[in-house]
Amino acid sequence: MLLNWFLRLFINVWLGLFLALQVIRSIDIMLRAPSIWTGISDVLNAFSPYNGVHFTAMVIAASPALGAFLWLERRKGKRMTASRRAS
Repeated sequence: MLLNWFLRLFINVWLGLFLALQVIRSIDIMLRAPSIWTGISDVLNAFSPYNGVHFTAMVIAASPALGAFLWLERRKGKRMTASRRAS
């Protein structure tokens, strides 16, 4: 039970920090741009689904939370299976 609580906490903290850094990065791109429209264009280019480098970096950065989520789900599945066997 304690490990499940810690995994949920880790997932929430990791994803919260990940999203906060993405917002900070977007604001930084906007502030460094010479005009508002250039900043918007730069942000849209950075977060474009065709930007493979950025997409790969985002997947790698979010993967610890995904791994913890999969581990938590596997632990829940084993607990459900054990409780069915007991009854």
